[in-house]
Amino acid sequence: MTLEQRLTTTIAIAEEAGWMILKAREDQTFSRSMKGGDELVTDVDVAVDKLIGQRLEEVFPGEMRLSEELSPSRLRPSRRRRCG
Repeated sequence: MTLEQRLTTTIAIAEEAGWMILKAREDQTFSRSMKGGDELVTDVDVAVDKLIGQRLEEVFPGEMRLSEELSPSRLRPSRRRRCG
């Protein structure tokens, strides 16, 4: 896969994730919690992070990547609050 093809693919993944975020914001039906007690994270953040990871694994299998929302040392929700 060329660099241009990789870019096109990753842009498509980012756009899919963006639409997922926009839909969640419109519906206002997401849960909020705190990571590590001081950083806000929503269930949509985690779902989008999972989607991006799955899509990247499908097209770039085995490649290493860093994930903010699903970092094992940071995923410790302490409080949950429902929006909407």
